[in-house]
Amino acid sequence: MPVFVRLNVKHDPNVEELLQEIPHGANRLYLEFDLGYCDLHEARVENVWLDLIFDDPPVNRAKISYLVFYRRPRAKF
Repeated sequence: MPVFVRLNVKHDPNVEELLQEIPHGANRLYLEFDLGYCDLHEARVENVWLDLIFDDPPVNRAKISYLVFYRRPRAKF
C-alpha cells in the first residue's frame, strides 16, 4: 500500500506543500523536507501540519510509535 507524507506550511494566505512517498517495507524511516527551496519567509509562518496519505487503504492498522520534528538551520556559505 503506497503511503505518502505531506508537510504543509501556511504563510500569509498561501500554503506550501511538500510531498514524499514512504519507501515500501521500510522498518525505520527518516524523511527530510528541505524548506530552503520553498518561496516563504520564516517570520510569516503561521501553521505547520503533517498529513499521512494512504492510497487505497484496506481495512488495516498503522502504528506510529515515535515521531520527531526538528529544525536544522542551513549552513552559511
